[in-house]
Amino acid sequence: MLADPSSPEMFERLPGVPSPEMMTRMLKMISGLGQIDLLRWLGPVLAQQTYPDGQETLPKEAWQAMVYFIKGVKDFQPVALEASAGRENFTQARGAAGNLGDLPLEVLTADWWTTGKQTPMKRTTVELRKEMMKLSLRRRHQIVSGCHHSNLPLVRHDAVAESVRHVLEVWRGG
Repeated sequence: MLADPSSPEMFERLPGVPSPEMMTRMLKMISGLGQIDLLRWLGPVLAQQTYPDGQETLPKEAWQAMVYFIKGVKDFQPVALEASAGRENFTQARGAAGNLGDLPLEVLTADWWTTGKQTPMKRTTVELRKEMMKLSLRRRHQIVSGCHHSNLPLVRHDAVAESVRHVLEVWRGG
């Protein structure tokens, strides 16, 4: 089960996606803010930027936990390191994708990609998801309402749990 997954093709085909190098620079800057303890003050602003509608859509306790977490982060270096390896990781994934045969594959896509103004990024994302679905003979693609890429597991945890149950049921032969 994949919840609004990235694609190994995204850096080459997805218009407007930040490069791994740009994401690495941004994360290193955020890490620097944490190391000099500025995230304690800037954490709520960063949380609002990361999850623009989080305060309205997340349960109050989840939003408070998110802000508390960001305020307490002292080092984003591990995340920056992951971003810096993004291009290489996706190149390896593209070469290893193969075929899942009859293993079940379920992909959840946030409805943000299919609603509102249709941009080249939104159209390409949906195309990449359709291509991903070809990896398995037993597949299901679901558009999950009321969420966007960065908050699907938080806002629609019910859809994620149902998807996991469905994959297990299909895998067990139900």
